[in-house]
Amino acid sequence: MQFFFDGLTESQTRVYRYLVDYFCENDQIPSHHAIREHFGWASPNTSVEYLKRFEKRGYIERNACNKYRFARKAPVTPRPLPKRIATRHTAAA
Repeated sequence: MQFFFDGLTESQTRVYRYLVDYFCENDQIPSHHAIREHFGWASPNTSVEYLKRFEKRGYIERNACNKYRFARKAPVTPRPLPKRIATRHTAAA
């Protein structure tokens, strides 16, 4: 089963998942160079373009030092809970 983030293509999802995985291991978003090396791209401009797209769509943003970070409010489309889970949570409330 493949997982896609709302509004991202399959290739953008792969790159975004790499950002998340890298962040979990290193506590920072990878550099353009690290992204390019990981995916084997010849041009460093490719990774720059991906980061610009993520920034434009609200997945990442720049901090006060002009470094990328994950957006505080990433664009997530709420999805309804499955009926059996929704019923269990509303019955307990």
